[in-house]
Amino acid sequence: SIALEAKAWLYQGRKVKESLLSVPLVRLPARKKPAKKGFVALDSYGVGAGNDGSKERRAAETAAASVPLSQLNEDQDRLLYGNWQTDKWSPAYVGPQDDLPVNEHKNIELALLNPGLVHIDIPLAAVQAAKQLGIPYAPCLIGFNSSQGTPIIRGIVVHEHNAEMIHHGAQEISQHREDKEEDARQRFVYRKWKKLMVGILVKQRLDREYGSQKEGEDEDARLVEVQSDGES
Repeated sequence: SIALEAKAWLYQGRKVKESLLSVPLVRLPARKKPAKKGFVALDSYGVGAGNDGSKERRAAETAAASVPLSQLNEDQDRLLYGNWQTDKWSPAYVGPQDDLPVNEHKNIELALLNPGLVHIDIPLAAVQAAKQLGIPYAPCLIGFNSSQGTPIIRGIVVHEHNAEMIHHGAQEISQHREDKEEDARQRFVYRKWKKLMVGILVKQRLDREYGSQKEGEDEDARLVEVQSDGES
């Protein structure tokens, strides 16, 4: 038999009985965070608006700042429950007019997705479509990074009856973005082509205007050379 925290049992399709929440099978003491190096106050610490700089006031400010972070944010004990302390459970149905059941972080976990809700895995376009259409949505938590433990948010969750509108809206937004990117690419190619053609035309004009002049100068130089040879 395994023992899990109340939240972990939900992922197993079970929920701890309300009457047994206060009597866990196992209570694991919270691990204390190591206290950081003590706070060292300068002589001017505590002086400012509302502080008179007196010895008593400065001592009070220094004492408050010197409390270790581990004491300010002490983790709670881990409460573990056995299978016999749980009942079968599944997420409640969410109707079209019900609010989205977001958690304390304002997202919805894919593993605990309620019936009546749909996960739309179109990260950027789906959010834009929901905003433009005025459709309620919540970011979807699909899991956690295994190495760092950071949450992975991808896509959004909406009411089932709004899913089709979001898909159509997201498709139009994606198509519009692709059209803009293609238009920008074509304009870039055109600018490059125009610059190349202008360069070629300028070179041709310079060749026409100065090339014949240079040929004439070369011919004059050859005549002078021939005359010099004849005189010698």
